[in-house]
Amino acid sequence: MKPTKQPKCRVCKQPFTRFRPMQSICQDTQCIITTVERAKAKRERLDRAETKQKLSDMASKPELTKLAQKAFNDYIRARDYGKPCICCGNPIAWSDKKSTGGVCDAGHWLSIGARVNLRFNEDNCHAQRKYCNNQLSGNAANYRIGLVERIGLERVEALESDHELKHWSKDELLEIAATYKAKLKLLTKE
Repeated sequence: MKPTKQPKCRVCKQPFTRFRPMQSICQDTQCIITTVERAKAKRERLDRAETKQKLSDMASKPELTKLAQKAFNDYIRARDYGKPCICCGNPIAWSDKKSTGGVCDAGHWLSIGARVNLRFNEDNCHAQRKYCNNQLSGNAANYRIGLVERIGLERVEALESDHELKHWSKDELLEIAATYKAKLKLLTKE
């Protein structure tokens, strides 16, 4: 009768004699501890992923829209860091960290209320002084002039002619939030 080949331990890679069928690790205490710790870490990772999925499933569309909008606005502020206000051309007080909602607004030229489809359009949103956005209601006339200077007349006219109806699903909103968080991370690395 042919002798059976000894299996190798999954942890230490040393040959060992099985005491139970399907045994994959040796009887060494360190190998047993390592296997238990790996199983526990894997279970915790799966539990966290499951909890995260349940939370995202329970989140309402308005909550997800708010999350996506925050990620988008943070990216716009970082993208336009150091540039003057799109409306008035005055410098933005980038170092003023005490302002509520950040140091400036990510102001939309065509408002979200009027053009929901342009909510996450990067051409439609730029860093704007809080005064221009809040007290001057967006300063739309001067915003358009600054917008033409920054992105060109063709792209401005494309924004003006875009009247497509858009409703984002929960998955799309989660994807938008993740995309802009990743873009922000890349931008702040540079």
